[in-house]
Amino acid sequence: MKKVQSGFTLIELMIVVAIIAILAAIAIPAYQNYIKTSKVSTLVSNMQIAHQMVKSEAAKMSAGGACATSLISALNEGDKRAVGDPSSNAFTTGTATAGQVSIAGLDSNGCPVPANTVTVSTVVATGTVAADYPGGQAPSNITFTPE
Repeated sequence: MKKVQSGFTLIELMIVVAIIAILAAIAIPAYQNYIKTSKVSTLVSNMQIAHQMVKSEAAKMSAGGACATSLISALNEGDKRAVGDPSSNAFTTGTATAGQVSIAGLDSNGCPVPANTVTVSTVVATGTVAADYPGGQAPSNITFTPE
């Protein structure tokens, strides 16, 4: 009488485990690099958005318009969070923490003041270093003086 075997042999299971380990060894570093690149591009984009919004609001005000709302409130609209830190807003007027963009030089209503220098700055996001950013250095301050 013949015995019917069912299941996998130890060698077959070891081959499957080895294949999974090889795939993980390739996928995990690629995923980590993707996350780092995403943090860098989001922080640089947030900084550029803040700069453009300050310039836009200043141009509107110099043309005789009024500042309708705080720039910080408008920028944080939709519950935007700092890159890598969900406990902080993405934009602030105070000192920036990691992944946050700070705008200094606004009035008490959060609007740009003519002839007052506005500085947009940031701190590198958690999990990134200055070399990860364009040009191999962390984003520098952007200054703007509304007319």
